[in-house]
Amino acid sequence: MKLLIVNYEYPPLGGGGGTQSGHLARELAKSCESVYFLTTGFGEYGIRMEDGVTMHRLKARRAKTHICSNIEMLSFVAAAWRALPEILSRNRFDAALVFFGVPTGLVTLHPKMRRIPYVLSARGSDVPWHNPDRFRILYYFFTPIIKLLWKRAKKVVCNSAGLREEIRAIMPSLDPAVITNGIDTDFFSPPGERHIKKRLNLLYAGRLIPLKRIDLIIRALPELKRLTGLEVALDIAGEGPQEKELKALARELGLEGAVRFAGGVPHSRIADYYRAAHVYVQMSCVEGMSNSLLEAVSCGLPVVAANFSGADILVKGNGAILDNPEPPAVAAAIAVYAADNALHMKHCAISRKLAAQFHWDIVVRKYLQALG
Repeated sequence: MKLLIVNYEYPPLGGGGGTQSGHLARELAKSCESVYFLTTGFGEYGIRMEDGVTMHRLKARRAKTHICSNIEMLSFVAAAWRALPEILSRNRFDAALVFFGVPTGLVTLHPKMRRIPYVLSARGSDVPWHNPDRFRILYYFFTPIIKLLWKRAKKVVCNSAGLREEIRAIMPSLDPAVITNGIDTDFFSPPGERHIKKRLNLLYAGRLIPLKRIDLIIRALPELKRLTGLEVALDIAGEGPQEKELKALARELGLEGAVRFAGGVPHSRIADYYRAAHVYVQMSCVEGMSNSLLEAVSCGLPVVAANFSGADILVKGNGAILDNPEPPAVAAAIAVYAADNALHMKHCAISRKLAAQFHWDIVVRKYLQALG
């Protein structure tokens, strides 16, 4: 199979969707005759081979790695629209895999693309009304277009059962397949030992944006210290527009030394942060399937998470899902591990075992079937 993959984000741009599409491309390249990946460049443009994948980075408007404005999204569509005639004249693709209905899915409307069957991977915010705080106006405008893209697709896939139900609420006639995110369980592996002693180490990894509700974790720390009697440290690995606000909150609560901002951590080093933690905490109000949560589970971490879409896939007897994640509830859910070392070790083991279900071999097999 000669496969075209299109995603407007690819590391260092974007979040979990970009990371997943990059890993998936490299894994699919092991089974496909060729894989061509069309994406946005960031300081590097043009075509080059990377790990068996032909990477084509287009020049489009993009000011920041962690967030993309609506105009910047559409600038990728415009750049791809201009580039596609030449790309398709030089390559005969059997199928296309498109990440995100909007903006990326719009390229499937190009006249030159209409003969190429495509699988559309819905990831979260591209599903109408999944993230109304940011995209409410766009959802009013783009929902009919997204439904058209879904209808024209050979298959629509999504990464959690919760997201599948959101899609079916918009388009009941559609039957999307659930294909979860994948994980390299060798790279994301536990440390040799992990014991809570004098200090309880917490971790959040991801973008610093309002829907992640990182402030709830920071506000929980004073109560957590009171409940456990331990020194508590929270590492925040990521960057985003809320960084100054969150640093100010930590200062206000007298937690400057306890809350440590690592900034954007390269993929090559992020597993070290998971291994150094005792508990992973994520209070997002919306997710498709959290990539960082999966990485934490693969590194054998117990999880305390808000009840967002996809959390129930990764939190099964290895942590807590909070329906009402106010700071006291967050602190209480974490504190149980400081009080019971046996429980902590048990949940570490369950997390690691659970991660095996999301190995890339399984995920790639399902994508190949959908592309079939």
